Amino acid sequence: MIQLVEVGKTFKSYGLSGSLRFDIQETFLELLKKERVVFFMVEGNAVPFFLEDRCDPGEGFLEFDDIHDPESAKLLSHVAFYMDGNRMGEELNVDDSSELEDDIRGFYFFDEQSKQKGKVMGVEDFPGQILILVAIKGKEYYVPLREEWISELDFEKKSLKMRLPNGMFE
Repeated sequence: MIQLVEVGKTFKSYGLSGSLRFDIQETFLELLKKERVVFFMVEGNAVPFFLEDRCDPGEGFLEFDDIHDPESAKLLSHVAFYMDGNRMGEELNVDDSSELEDDIRGFYFFDEQSKQKGKVMGVEDFPGQILILVAIKGKEYYVPLREEWISELDFEKKSLKMRLPNGMFE
């Protein structure tokens, strides 16, 4: 089963061939160059899009096999894109996150922006980034654990409050 990890966001299309400008977390750029596939949420489903052979993500643009015009690219612009977390397995360093996982697993989670409430189910340490696995209303989400997004971490109350960017739980 695919384990989606949000790794970046697309911006507006560029040129006449349907290229998309994008931003990706630096730790995932090399993996994108190697794997050459990303997922977009389309009508609630994860749909894979494969990079064209000539596409070099290091140049700041994504070009997909099935997207060849600006109108088609527009459907994938200004949204988050994902990669399969299972493909990142060999790059994980479990030892780095195990102490933190023991500390915050089971914590109450609250996002001040979306008002979503849930429970921290686990912690995964990806190269350069720690993600927490949060269960909200029967669904699980990976959330980057960035210091600037943490509003409050209370070990006595076992709670983690964050202020996440819009659209994290869509």
